[in-house]
Amino acid sequence: PVVTVHDAASHAMAWLGSALGVPMVPLGVDEFGQSGSVTELYELHDLLPGSIVNAALAALSLRR
Repeated sequence: PVVTVHDAASHAMAWLGSALGVPMVPLGVDEFGQSGSVTELYELHDLLPGSIVNAALAALSLRR
C-alpha cells in the first residue's frame, strides 16, 4: 500500500496507487483559502504525524 502526503490537493498524487497496482490513501489539502501558521494549517488539514500514521494503518487494512 501507498500513503502520499502532499502540501496541495490530495488527488494530485492519487495516480500512484493505480500506477503501482496497490491500494492507496492520499493525504493533502482539499479546501483552500484558510490562513494561519504552517502547523495550524497542517493540523486543520490532518497532515500531522499522527494523521499520517493513521493513514498508513488504514492503507495496510486495504491490502489485497
